[in-house]
Amino acid sequence: MKKISILRALSLGLFLLAVVCGVIWQTGWGTLSSFGIGSIAQICPVGALETIFASGSPALSVLICLGVFVALVVVFGRFFCGWLCPVPSLRKIFGAEPKTETSCFNDSEDQGTSSTREETFSKPEKSSTSSRVLLSSKANFINSAALQKKGPFFVLAAALVSSAIFSFPVFCLICPVGLTFAFIIGIVHMLKFNDPTITPLVILGVLFLEIFFLRRWCQFICPIGAFISLVSRLNKTFVPKVDDQKCLRAFGLNCQVCRNACPEGIDLKKTVPSTESSRCLKCGACAQRCPVSAISFPFLKKSKCAEGKTTNVVYLKERFPGGAATEQSVVSKASFDAPQETFSLKNAILESSRCIQCGACVKACPQHNPITEVLRSIAAGDTKAAGKLLMQSGKMPELCSQLCPKDKFCMAACPLGNFSVPINIHALMYFASSRALDRGYRISRARTLEKSPSVAVIGAGPAGLAAADVLRAQGYKVTVYEREKEIGGLTMFGIPAFKLSKERILTRRKLYEKSGIDFQLGYEIKSAQEFLGIVDTHDAVLLAIGAENPIHLNVSGANSNFVFQALEYLHGDPKQASLAHDKHVVVLGVGGTALDCARTALRQGARTVTCVFRKSLLKANPPRDDYESALREGAKFLEETQIQSVQPDKTVKVINREGICEVLKADLVICAYGFSGPRDEVLKEAGIVISKGSLHTNLPKVFAAGDAVSGPSFVTTAIESGQGAAKAISQFLSDRCTEKKRSRQNRKNKDDGKLTNREPAQPAIS
Repeated sequence: MKKISILRALSLGLFLLAVVCGVIWQTGWGTLSSFGIGSIAQICPVGALETIFASGSPALSVLICLGVFVALVVVFGRFFCGWLCPVPSLRKIFGAEPKTETSCFNDSEDQGTSSTREETFSKPEKSSTSSRVLLSSKANFINSAALQKKGPFFVLAAALVSSAIFSFPVFCLICPVGLTFAFIIGIVHMLKFNDPTITPLVILGVLFLEIFFLRRWCQFICPIGAFISLVSRLNKTFVPKVDDQKCLRAFGLNCQVCRNACPEGIDLKKTVPSTESSRCLKCGACAQRCPVSAISFPFLKKSKCAEGKTTNVVYLKERFPGGAATEQSVVSKASFDAPQETFSLKNAILESSRCIQCGACVKACPQHNPITEVLRSIAAGDTKAAGKLLMQSGKMPELCSQLCPKDKFCMAACPLGNFSVPINIHALMYFASSRALDRGYRISRARTLEKSPSVAVIGAGPAGLAAADVLRAQGYKVTVYEREKEIGGLTMFGIPAFKLSKERILTRRKLYEKSGIDFQLGYEIKSAQEFLGIVDTHDAVLLAIGAENPIHLNVSGANSNFVFQALEYLHGDPKQASLAHDKHVVVLGVGGTALDCARTALRQGARTVTCVFRKSLLKANPPRDDYESALREGAKFLEETQIQSVQPDKTVKVINREGICEVLKADLVICAYGFSGPRDEVLKEAGIVISKGSLHTNLPKVFAAGDAVSGPSFVTTAIESGQGAAKAISQFLSDRCTEKKRSRQNRKNKDDGKLTNREPAQPAIS
């Protein structure tokens, strides 16, 4: 089916050649530009109708040619739009193709599908902000689809009415199809008769304006397509057929490849009315993109891989083999360098082409990143477009791609993992974002005005940075206060360098500074008075202070000098530290932070590293990648084991799962039980109350986001929270601005009323 694109290009070329030959030898083929108004009907159906409306007495030749065209449409449908119209090819040549509008809101329930893999992990609960964003996006998509269906018919009616009023086919003067042929005919005429004229340049200029500034012409405006779609409702022959035994939806996969590939957004697996099916362009994009070659057209040979009937999982494994190979750097346990897993361009295209566009990854992502659109751009080789999609305000794909656990969120939701290897979304996101950053990606932001409201963001972790970026993009003055000497929060000081390269965070700071964000680094707020001073000098304040209040060890000996909290241990430069060198290390806990501590100790030269935790490994559910890496590097794990005490002789007593007491050597004990919430002594003194799960505090102009609101979580959920807080702040400032304007207007009205109702002055008594 890939030959369809070649056949379409050949057909268009022959059609244009026929027009040129018709002009050279005056055969009578062509458009308005070569023969005059009366003969335009010989090629354009809308021109024929305009001629009829303009003259009031149609010529016989016009009716005959119009009838032939209608007959061809009845047999082949909208073949002209998909095979002969030059406008789509011109857009593709000049890079002016409109952005494809797709929707990830096709719930599997609507399709009768399900995804067992999605149910194997716990999804974070969607916030109300995320729900509003999804609903708004869905409404915009529906409105756009409605305009696409009705817009061209309104234009068609207007074209015919204007022809009747002005007795002239007005639309022909601006039609890009006619202008294309007019340009070709004008050039041929100029060369044939040696008659230099500026007319072809004028036509070309108008055509370029329409191609670049009316990119949605075909979808929302073109009356030719509207007329053909009306007639093609009678077309029952040259239509795409779906082999239900090969279609992925028969296997419970909510594949949307054909629908997203279709320029008209037609879903072949749905029972669509003739009004929908008549919009099919017969372009063959659905058949060409179908990953299992389940779609075919009459008269066109099926792909060999589509032959035969298979209805088992083996078939799916054959159609979706393992993913493309990544370029993964091998880092030993002695190295603090972050391993990089990415793709070559060729393999990135291969891997992203495996995507079936079901949208499960978008729904699973807390930020609802446009993953399917990114993968579609990469599959088309357009890495620049993929980078732009990822690097939107408030997004940090280069962090999420390295820190999000693979067994949760987008990759866990990929239905291909039910029978094959899920798409390596993380490596593809890292590939596209790194490519954008390495090639000098720049943030363009709105200009800041003197009267622009100012926002203070306290905390430069992922939530604070995401909020600051979104607010700056909207033109607000943004100042970020951070007690550390660098931005990043836990991503800089709590996550080891062998998991995340710190250069990416430094690059982020440079981008943010260029966009206009003011960073006050090394600024620690030590008192309530200092905090309230910041509140008074800004129009809004966001608290993104994280959740760094650790859960302490509550056993005998917990205060020993060889017992450390996890962040206390990780905060320093682990490359220079020798705290764990040649020591027996016991790590309490098995979460992400505990595993970071264990792997750091191994790199510092610890003799043994043992993770002790109360739950079973299955219930504890540690991050899979980190657990497997720690196990491979030499860490040991004691599950269902309870610590009893820390002894002065640098040992710890534990009770194992059999209830037997054991003594473990422990020259260094690291408590990594997690965090209970933010360090809020100053906030309490200032009277600020942060409510769990709420972006608002008890003060109207003070907001909260990130781990301070939700508790310890993942980087992506913190970023999503920051984005939501930025929207809440923007709404608050907008409402306050509206309220001030209303108050000023009310005062003005009162003052005007006083002047109007004032009693006239009494005449002076002489």
